[in-house]
Amino acid sequence: MPTLKPRLQVTLTPATYATIKRVAALQSRSRGAVISEWMDECAPVLGRVADLLQAAQATDKAGRSHLVRQLAKVQTSIEGAAADAISAFAAVTGKAPPGVPTRGGGGASPRRRRRREDA
Repeated sequence: MPTLKPRLQVTLTPATYATIKRVAALQSRSRGAVISEWMDECAPVLGRVADLLQAAQATDKAGRSHLVRQLAKVQTSIEGAAADAISAFAAVTGKAPPGVPTRGGGGASPRRRRRREDA
C-alpha cells in the first residue's frame, strides 16, 4: 500500500549522494530511510530558522543587522561544540573522522569566504 506521507524530489551533489549512500550501506538501510530520518531530526531546527526568517522580514535594517551578529555568535559556538565532539571522537578512535575539519584546522569561516568571493 502506498504511503500517505508527502513526497519530495531533490537533486544532490555527487559528494552528498556518495555520503548518503555510504551511511546507508554502513547502517544496512535504504538511502531514503537515512534522508528521512535526518530530515525528521532537522525539522525542529528548520522550524526555528523559519521563525527567525519571519522575524527578520518583520524588522528594520538595524534589527536585521543585530540578528546577523547574534547568529554569527551562535554559529561560532556551534562550531566550537562540533570541534569538541570531533576531538572526543579522535580521543576514542585515535584519529579524526576523514574529511572533518578540527579546531584550529585553518580556513576561513563561511561568512569570511563569502566576503572574499564577493570582492
